[in-house]
Amino acid sequence: MHIHELLSTTLFHPQIAITIEELAALTNMDMLYSHKIRFQLCLLLPLHFSSLLLLSLADNTYPVKYLINCGANSNVTFNNGVFVADINSPSFSTGESEQVNNFSTSIPLLYRTARVYRMPSSYGFEIDQESIYIVRLHFFAFLSRANLYDALFNVSASGFSLLTNFSIGNGTSSPVIKEFLLTIPQGEFRIHFIPSQQSSLAFINAIEVFLANETRITDDVFHVTSAGYNASQELKLLENQLTAIKRAEERKTCKRQESDRSGHRFGAGLGGSDAFWPARAWCWATLRGLHPQDSRRTPVHDEVLICIYSGLLSQALHTICGITFGGSPIEFDELWRSWVNDDSYLILNRGSAMNCTIYGQSPNYNHESVSNYTATDHIYQSCKQLKPDSDGNSSLLNLTWRFPVSKNTEHFVRFHFCDIVSKTAADLQFNLSIYSNYNKTIYPYFKTPDLASPFFIEYVVDSDDSGFTNFSISPSEQYSSILNAFLNGLEIMEFLNKSLVALRLKCTKAESDQSLGGLLYGGRLTEGSATGSPPSSLNLSLRISFAEIQYATKKFNAKLLIGEGGFGKVYKGTFRNGMKWL
Repeated sequence: MHIHELLSTTLFHPQIAITIEELAALTNMDMLYSHKIRFQLCLLLPLHFSSLLLLSLADNTYPVKYLINCGANSNVTFNNGVFVADINSPSFSTGESEQVNNFSTSIPLLYRTARVYRMPSSYGFEIDQESIYIVRLHFFAFLSRANLYDALFNVSASGFSLLTNFSIGNGTSSPVIKEFLLTIPQGEFRIHFIPSQQSSLAFINAIEVFLANETRITDDVFHVTSAGYNASQELKLLENQLTAIKRAEERKTCKRQESDRSGHRFGAGLGGSDAFWPARAWCWATLRGLHPQDSRRTPVHDEVLICIYSGLLSQALHTICGITFGGSPIEFDELWRSWVNDDSYLILNRGSAMNCTIYGQSPNYNHESVSNYTATDHIYQSCKQLKPDSDGNSSLLNLTWRFPVSKNTEHFVRFHFCDIVSKTAADLQFNLSIYSNYNKTIYPYFKTPDLASPFFIEYVVDSDDSGFTNFSISPSEQYSSILNAFLNGLEIMEFLNKSLVALRLKCTKAESDQSLGGLLYGGRLTEGSATGSPPSSLNLSLRISFAEIQYATKKFNAKLLIGEGGFGKVYKGTFRNGMKWL
């Protein structure tokens, strides 16, 4: 039996004695307790955004929303929310920009105005509570004195590149909404808009910033590659070591070496040998059936290799899609998320699939980890399942869905389940597969014995170079008395790259500046990292005056000197728009 199979049949099978708590105790890792559903619902404290405390829906402890109608002189009501005009607001700064509008009645009301940036600038907000936030950017191009169809620009925030060389095509007739999840610290939060070319511009029609419910994202998540858990040579080596340990009469003491959170490098020494994994991913070995208080560490049954992605909350995520299985598309849920139907993504055994009968009651939210903020009721009231026969059993087939994703990129994936197909509880178990290389047994009652009780399982999934990721469900002959499988919902979010947040001044040729009575090097500002070359795709070609450099560096204050290089001294500085550069 492969290690990933052992994992899938160990953690959540009712007949296996070892629990999450025991597993954590066995490995001396408190972090796994996060998977023992100990989350608390978000207190949803107000953000104290002055006059921008906007929306609280009745009977729902809804996150206070920060909604901005960019480039507007008046507020706009949209989807039961009030988007506040950003003109002369004391609560935030809009940066050096201009307002444009087109009041054609064919344009949705929220998108008739925009704020335009012709040079790098930013929106600035004051955040009173460090937490995970949903940030949505709304774009709709229209003709005005600034042709928004010509815009080509980059957007960054919190040190991450949100959009690169972004544009709205001439054929686009609907708004484009980009959603991100960011951990934002207390203090000033800035969204930077940077035109990609000197002749281009950037724009934004509307902005949303609001607290994400605390149950949405946890810091430590199971990690799966396109080849399963043990894709790397290091993990393969560890699997071989575990096999050798299993055959031994006694197991040698297992030690674990790790650095602090800043390094995110973890390893395990087995039998006196060390193995290391990539940053932010770590693994450990344990034994199924071994009591956590047994200090002898004697082998009992099979070994389990578990890989965890640690540090998810320090990442930024871009929502790729939300999928509802067996139900109608959802335009706006409780958090204004959109969900599309699964049918177009189902690629294998479509004839053996069927939509579940819609569950007409409210789901049984019987544990703290799930609420209608996690996914709307409609997600849990519908599902896709295999067609059962008269006995309630289905064929031993896989239902497989394929989704387009970025190549060789990490993705956060959350599967939503709610058993609305069974007649009695505890009769059904089935398999979930990722890339056909990782398999997990789904037991819908491991948190609560009730039917129609929602839960979710989440992973960090590494994509391969195909540009697609596949997920499958299938019946389990081994554990289930009923042969069937179902899936209610799915979310896919892409990890964002770190933003190239430092501007570096590159010398071109000497130009005479008579106003300064001497030579001034023509400076080309590009957005690049402090350690690497900026990508050519940014195509930034911007000039700044010597006076601006003096302002940014406080006349070359020695306290702002960070080092010297081949072109001379390097200073850090803050320009008038609040952007900080080297």
